[in-house]
Amino acid sequence: MDFPLETGFNGGMNTQIISEQGPLRVEERYYLPTSADSRRLGPGDQAFQRFPAERGSRASSGPRAAYQGGQVYLFSSATGGCGTSTAAALFASYLSAGRERTILLDLDLSRGGMDVLLGLEQEEGLRWSQVKAPLGMIDGLALTNELIQWDGCPLLSADPWRGSPHQWWEIAAVIRALCDYADVVVCDCGTNLAIIRGLQTYLEGTRSDSSQAKDWYQIWDRVGNRTHIAVALVVDLTVLGLMRAQGAVNRLCGRSQALNLALLGMLPVAASLETRRGFARRRKRSQGGKGVVSAQEASGHLGQPIYGPLRPDRDLDLSIRQGRGLEDAPREYERIFADLEEGLSSSSPALSGGHHDLAPRAA
Repeated sequence: MDFPLETGFNGGMNTQIISEQGPLRVEERYYLPTSADSRRLGPGDQAFQRFPAERGSRASSGPRAAYQGGQVYLFSSATGGCGTSTAAALFASYLSAGRERTILLDLDLSRGGMDVLLGLEQEEGLRWSQVKAPLGMIDGLALTNELIQWDGCPLLSADPWRGSPHQWWEIAAVIRALCDYADVVVCDCGTNLAIIRGLQTYLEGTRSDSSQAKDWYQIWDRVGNRTHIAVALVVDLTVLGLMRAQGAVNRLCGRSQALNLALLGMLPVAASLETRRGFARRRKRSQGGKGVVSAQEASGHLGQPIYGPLRPDRDLDLSIRQGRGLEDAPREYERIFADLEEGLSSSSPALSGGHHDLAPRAA
């Protein structure tokens, strides 16, 4: 067995590991930072001048008796490509604009790439493939100051094309370190519902047969957050998306431990082809297309209130397609996110057999 020796943090230090073959040198950036280095400002120094250093000044390791970190929001969906990442990013931007110390975390580790969605793929800053924590220990402030900055909101983006999958204890170390430092951590889980199933088994104290859910059980157990975590399930408002959402809701509702979970409706960009002067022209419509259902119809079918819906916006869609990121989000999104935040912060879980005490306002 290899035994690591603590050597401190020096902005790219080498941790010495003693093995049967002799000393090995392994690059490790975020093992145990010194107090002086943990308070240095990184690429996002301007954005972080308002962020004090008293939280996240210690490395995260081992379970704790009481969770004292920030609020965690998990965004996921049963339908890929319906706008889950966009909703998570805009929700994080909404919270950050309200002076919350917010971090955007890409947990879609196999298919993610939040920096590309936001037009930040050329920006300097750490991605998941560059973060190493073989001992499951990371300093929150040191890590945060090295992240990509998106309008004052730090981002840790996945880049699965560059690195191998992380071990569960490394993922747990990252989540816990960021939670120790931030007020809010907004996570994009993509379609990986195993993240949420692992959370639910952790809350129940049971085990899952799924290997992925088992890993996430261990991750959430290490993070130690039982109370300050909520799930936003994005519902694609199409017939197929509604059926997929129904399956996800049934799986999550059919357990003894209810999640603090809310449903966020997402209207699709319905497209049809017209032929004009011999050329095929694509016409986009935000509603009324074949196979599209209303938020009221979806709510009645699922038996749960649906926040929103978020309607497609031509300017926002164009900015994403042109690689400029998320620009000019509609103002109506702010009202929807305010309702969603209040609903997820309510004391009674959304899927505990009843509805929210605060019903979403009509769109």
